[in-house]
Amino acid sequence: MRNYLTALLLVVLLSSCSALFSPSRAPRVVFVLGGLNKTNTESRQSEGRLKLIIKDMSAPAFIDNERILFSRDGHTIASYQFSSWAQSPPKRIHDLMVERFANSGYFKSVNKGSGLINGDILINSELRSFYHDARQEPGNVVVSIYVELLDLKNRELLKSRLFNSQIPTSSYDAAGAAASFNNATETLIEEILTWTKSELGLKVEPS
Repeated sequence: MRNYLTALLLVVLLSSCSALFSPSRAPRVVFVLGGLNKTNTESRQSEGRLKLIIKDMSAPAFIDNERILFSRDGHTIASYQFSSWAQSPPKRIHDLMVERFANSGYFKSVNKGSGLINGDILINSELRSFYHDARQEPGNVVVSIYVELLDLKNRELLKSRLFNSQIPTSSYDAAGAAASFNNATETLIEEILTWTKSELGLKVEPS
């Protein structure tokens, strides 16, 4: 029994040393999603009358984390081993949406919340797809966001729409995917803002 325990301990120690000094262990790279371009981050004077609330973006559990996802067969999802997001995509996209809508000048106010805050319009959103389609090199990023506009005064659903974007990646790796995710995210936020303005009849251009 003593010889067995000694042998087992030796195996564990050797395995630990091998893992610790293995040259194949790459450093982890953390990517920050988004960062709207300068034009979209410049604050404009508000000329709007509606108070907008943007609810926290929901997402399936496999998306609502810091992993950068990819698919090589179109049926299963995996994640890059040595790369991750600094913040989960739904949380980060929600923050970017709030920033973009607030800076647009089309609304009297833009707040985060659940609708309990005094407001006129509530935006519900769900991140349904957010992965690198790597079936062919270099692949595309796939992003889908479902959005609902709700009238808080009359407690009714005004409109809903699914927004989709597929953008080619510059390289067949996490870095290439991250760059394209940035572009896809900014594109969809602009589309959601344009659609929201149209559906709410916001015709006056902000100064």
